Amino acid sequence: MKFLPAFISVLLLMPLAAHSEVSTQVRCFRSLEGKNINFEFRTYYDVAAKWSGASVRYSKSKNAIALVHHRTEEYA
Repeated sequence: MKFLPAFISVLLLMPLAAHSEVSTQVRCFRSLEGKNINFEFRTYYDVAAKWSGASVRYSKSKNAIALVHHRTEEYA
């Protein structure tokens, strides 16, 4: 029981140590010719966790589609 106050202190301080800010960028696209396609592209990045993600949502949809990074290619 003598460790209980230390354990409670650790539990209270953990959310502060685990807090990080996720930055979000939103880009909206629409077609200029042909079929009318409008969609929103969102990217997310967390510097502390070194995590990134993305999603796309078409204008007529209520739900976003999560995107999964497959690979990165660089051209010289």
